[in-house]
Amino acid sequence: MKKLLLLLIAVVALGEAAADEIPAGFRPLETPTTVRPDYQVIADGVKIPDELKFFNPKNSTPSRSSEIIFYNQPEGELKTYYRSGGAMFFLNLFVDIQLVIGPQDGKAYVVYGDDGKVYLRNPVYGLETGAWVEGRLSEDGTQIIVPMGQTIYEQDGYTLDLCWASTEYGGPDYYNYYPIDFTVDDSIDEAVYTIDGDCLILENTAGDLEAGFPDNATIYGLSAVWSNDITHWNMCIDFGSVYTERPFDPWPVIEAQPEGELVDYLRSGEYLLNGVYGPSMDVQFGKAYCVFGDDGKVYIMDPIICGDYQRYRPHPNVSTVCWVEGTLSEDGTTVTVPMGQGLGWDEENDVAYVLANVTILVDEDGQIYYHINEDVTEMTYTIDGNKLILNGTDGDMNAEWPMQITGLAECRMYPRYDYEKAFTGNMEWNTVWHKIVRTPVVPANPSLDPADLYGQDAWYDCGNESGGSQFNHYIKLEDVDGNPIDEQYVTYSIFTDDDQLFTFEADTYLYDLTEDVTEIPYNTQGKALMPRYTKFYRTNAEGYDPFFNWRIGIQVYYTVEGVRKASNIVYYEVFDHDTNVNEVAECKTVVGVKYYNMAGQEMREANGICIAVITYTDGSTSTIKLMK
Repeated sequence: MKKLLLLLIAVVALGEAAADEIPAGFRPLETPTTVRPDYQVIADGVKIPDELKFFNPKNSTPSRSSEIIFYNQPEGELKTYYRSGGAMFFLNLFVDIQLVIGPQDGKAYVVYGDDGKVYLRNPVYGLETGAWVEGRLSEDGTQIIVPMGQTIYEQDGYTLDLCWASTEYGGPDYYNYYPIDFTVDDSIDEAVYTIDGDCLILENTAGDLEAGFPDNATIYGLSAVWSNDITHWNMCIDFGSVYTERPFDPWPVIEAQPEGELVDYLRSGEYLLNGVYGPSMDVQFGKAYCVFGDDGKVYIMDPIICGDYQRYRPHPNVSTVCWVEGTLSEDGTTVTVPMGQGLGWDEENDVAYVLANVTILVDEDGQIYYHINEDVTEMTYTIDGNKLILNGTDGDMNAEWPMQITGLAECRMYPRYDYEKAFTGNMEWNTVWHKIVRTPVVPANPSLDPADLYGQDAWYDCGNESGGSQFNHYIKLEDVDGNPIDEQYVTYSIFTDDDQLFTFEADTYLYDLTEDVTEIPYNTQGKALMPRYTKFYRTNAEGYDPFFNWRIGIQVYYTVEGVRKASNIVYYEVFDHDTNVNEVAECKTVVGVKYYNMAGQEMREANGICIAVITYTDGSTSTIKLMK
């Protein structure tokens, strides 16, 4: 069965017994809601009082109309720096805001003007309002001097202004870890940044990232305070700040589709996704795309499935399609793909997302640990007829914990930290892609959807007195030989009792259709027409004749370049109550009956909730749901 982890894994120190069970070199997987281990949580689930004009990073919108705040980039030479040092700031998580002490990261932007002016954007870490403040170079060009009191945000007529401040925080005896004794230092009216080669160093600050619990600690540095009341502090303060100019170029990512023959595949296999609420495992779905070039190169688009759609990326600031490059062997049977290729580049934070081979361990409690196999520098796909098979993976998501899985994965890479890598939680294994047929072929016969959707019967129900009914059908995206077909060429029609095409009127299906049709595209995503069900209206409403008195039919078409192939018209008996095989057979002679459980597996006899497939002497079949 599918295994849904949904783990909110806290990164905590392991006990001696647990540590002995995890091999050396394995690290715990962080989730989007995990607090970094180098943060100290000062207050968890911070609720900001409405009467205090705090800058709330979850819902504050900077005013763009103020004449005293500079939001447009000033003229001059723009330089990009990395932030480091310490800070107290809000950590904007998915559920609640946390107030933490931790290291600065991300970028700082500085513009050097021609007139000796220098401008800094978002000078206080955690107060990213988009505002620029103005400073000046010292006469000897070794320092940047920024006056205090400059406005970086405005709300309801009040301004948030730069200041020099100190605060003390400590253990549980101090108001549930909240900062206390905040003081504005009016004697400091300028911030000084010393220029040291490629670095800018904020002077005259104090603080220790290691201090605080259980003893008290003091921070002294750059902050901001509201103009109406200096006690309305935003709990953000910088100390030990160092800005280091970026020394490298962005990691290369192929975004444009390369030239060559485009081939579509249907994904299968298993995958792990590290989503908003934690990691989950499931079977692969959707499409994969490859381009076979004339020079022996092969390009794969988005080689790792991510989220509900393979083109969606769960990490921020990266949403573009990517291609990775491989080479085709001389005999045309193997595609070799080097690891380390770019899957995305986060320009804002200078983080690359790259291919890697990763092994994960899931312990008995469901916590995930990982190891990046740096010695695996390439992985291969075997071309086997219409299949593309990923080699070098191993694992079973249905195995009992503890389990071990190795697969093709996505890792974050930090160039500014000597290209250190961390597993994102997105990987796939046991991957087999089936080439999609794009030539006219006969599609497989449709059947009833075996799923018991939300407790509803999985067949056409004509007993709805309100006049609505639903036909839950299953259209295999395969031809009669079992080869995958392209859903964009698939359509279907519904037939009434007397073999007449049912017309879907635009006036009735006004949310799904713009004109009357008798043939519906498979991938219609409407309110009444979906790939797995078709709804009908007014079937039993007073004054209307039923559309279907005793049976309903469905036929599938596959149309490529004007050539259309069709499946058989498959009819199903319509009943508005539970029945049995003898009742179904009243109008025809039964040849045989086969029973299937809700997973589609054939049974020797009816047992529990099952599907009966009845074959008649005229070759037709019907399907009903039984409860035995």
